[in-house]
Order: sequence, then structure tokens, then C-alpha cells
Amino acid sequence: TTTTTTTTTATTTTTASTLAPLGSNTFGVRVVAKTPDHPWAFGLGSFLAYELRSDDVAVLDATGRQVLGEWVEGGTITLSAGDTYRFEMDNVPSNAPFYISSRAAGGGVTGSIVFQGVTGIGAVGNQVLSFTPDGSAVGVPLFYQSLDSLYMGSNITVAQGLLTNLFDLLDNLDPAAAVSLGPDGDLTLDGSQGVDVQQFPAVTSQFSVAAVVTVADGTFGYVVAKCNDAGSRFYSLFVSDQSKDVALYYRVPGSATQLSVRFPAVINDGQPHRLLLQVDGASATLVVDTARYGPLPLQGSSGIDDCGTESAACRLLLGQRTPSTAGGAMFALSGTVHSAGLWPSEVLTTHPFDLSSAGGGGGSG
Repeated sequence: TTTTTTTTTATTTTTASTLAPLGSNTFGVRVVAKTPDHPWAFGLGSFLAYELRSDDVAVLDATGRQVLGEWVEGGTITLSAGDTYRFEMDNVPSNAPFYISSRAAGGGVTGSIVFQGVTGIGAVGNQVLSFTPDGSAVGVPLFYQSLDSLYMGSNITVAQGLLTNLFDLLDNLDPAAAVSLGPDGDLTLDGSQGVDVQQFPAVTSQFSVAAVVTVADGTFGYVVAKCNDAGSRFYSLFVSDQSKDVALYYRVPGSATQLSVRFPAVINDGQPHRLLLQVDGASATLVVDTARYGPLPLQGSSGIDDCGTESAACRLLLGQRTPSTAGGAMFALSGTVHSAGLWPSEVLTTHPFDLSSAGGGGGSG
């Protein structure tokens, strides 16, 4: 039995549905020669200047080409380190090939070129190329431009990618556990037990947990739980069939009292759902697919308490919590964890996982 002194319920804000992504952490950019219909935003560049269209879901049409997003008219385009970008050339003329460099001026191939079609030649025609900036490109001024013009493009910013600080829970499961990953890399649980995660980091007052899960219809259980050996949860996400919501059970520093906030999202329907828990100091938000619940206030001013790194009295589990007594309830999950990650010191603003690998698949805790 859990004594909860504070329970807060969130309202929801629904955003536009996202399209199925081109692939996990793969994003699309279409490179199109400038036309009168899409003038250069700042009045710069020649008739051979480019416009870039980008789409972070990058779906393909019937011909295999990308469905285009909004124009980036000669302005800055932002890429994330560690993510892969599918650059499609759209009839790029051979006398003005496209490339990305670390210098503003074109006029040759002697600069520091970081992306091009083939060695010594920029991308032309309808080439489709992949580009994955790494962490070394973060903060480095990059430019997209053509080889024969002084100023053909504008800035490219490389930011820290969503996967840069990822601790992947599925990659760190206890190898001696009775349950393990299936051939597709998913963790399927039958409601009898979950599995320990090993070598996990401590979290700060700002952290995120993201997952793609399928919870069996009408069941309940823990998606993730950071616990001590007595069953007290420092942070955890519990799917309740009784109250038809998802609860964040947590503790604050200096107190052993178990607290909770509740998000009115029903996910135990046998369908895959994307969950993103954002803990930002004294508030928490849960994003479920395209619906945002919160932010909700947490008790205290110093954020959620944490037991630290792995020890006998500090465990991180997928699909259950530690029981409060010997032989007590674990509230194990029935369903499948397709993806699960922890960002121990940052609040993600975008969900890092997609549904492309998820197939169809909880009382109170």
C-alpha cells in the first residue's frame, strides 16, 4: 500500500499529428535550385543559389522522393549531431554543385569541405546522399554553397543531438535476468516480472525519460522505476487501469514520503505509444504521442530525489518496481518496451524515438 500525500492531475493540449518518419533518427533535406517562385530571403546569391526544404519526419512519396516540408529561404538550417540527414538533390546543375563547407567563401575545393557528392565534386543532378554530423561539428560555423559563387548559401548550425547524452536502457539490461530482448530488439514482458538495468547514471534536477511502449489492453504496471530495496520510488512511471491514467511516483530530497502526480493518458490499449517524461526542477510534464500533459508542480523546490548510481539499495527497473516486502507486489508490466532511454541531465523538447519498429503488444501501484 502506498501513502501519497499529494496528487495532482494534468490537463492535455493536443498538437498536430506527426507523419511516420523516414527512419529512426533520419531526417530529410531537399536541395532545390533557386527559382523566381522562391526568392532568396536576404537578397543575396546569384540565380544559381539554393533553397533548402527540410522535414524532420521526411516521409517518402510513391516515387521514393521526400514529401517536402517548409522552405528555409536562404536562412539558417539546424542539424543535430548524431542524426542522419538524407540530402536529396533536385536537378542541381552541374555548373553549380552543392556542398557544405566550414568557410563562407566558395570558389574552389581547397576549403574545408565536410559534405559533397563525390571526391572533389559537389552534389549534382538528383543524387541522394547521407550526411551525419558528429559532435566535433557542434559550434563550428558551416555553410551551404556552390563551388563557383562567393555567397550561395547561409549558415548551418550543428546542435547537440538527441542521442548525444542518451543512456539506452535496453542496451544495459541485466544479462542474467530471466527476461531478455527478442530478435527485433524489443523487450516483451508477460506481467510476471520486469528486468534490472545496470550501470545507470544518477540524475540531476533536470532529466528526461523517453520510451515507446505497448501495454496490453486493460492491464497495469510500471514502465520504469528507480527504487530503493524497500520499494520506495525516487521516480517512476506507472500505468493504471483503475484510474485510467499514468502516474509519476517520486520523492523529494530530505523526505521518504511517496508523492505522485497523475497524467490522464490512457495507454493500456494494446497499441504502441511514445512517452516522454520531462522533469524540470520543481515541475514535470508527460508527452504521450502528440498530447502534452502539464507541466505540473512537484513538491519542494529542489526537484526529485535520487538514490544515485547502481547499488544494492539503488535499482533502476523496466517493467516493475521493487516490492515493499518480501514476496510483495511488483506491479509488473504486460506488454512490450520497444525503446527506452534516460537523459540524466537535460530536458528534451522533442521525442527521440519513432514508432517505425513498434508492433501491437497494469490497480494502482
